[in-house]
Amino acid sequence: MENEVLTQTRIVSSQQTWRSQGGLIQQVGLGDCSIIKNISVKWPSAEESILS
Repeated sequence: MENEVLTQTRIVSSQQTWRSQGGLIQQVGLGDCSIIKNISVKWPSAEESILS
């Protein structure tokens, strides 16, 4: 899987209802990958965070 780009998209809202737990923590799966080089997070403000 070297040099393969995997994309996951999530929409996270801070709105809560009386039944929700309201957590903003997100988990992503890596599929069959055992090593990753970096993770890119694109924020609604158009900023991008790259975690290496």
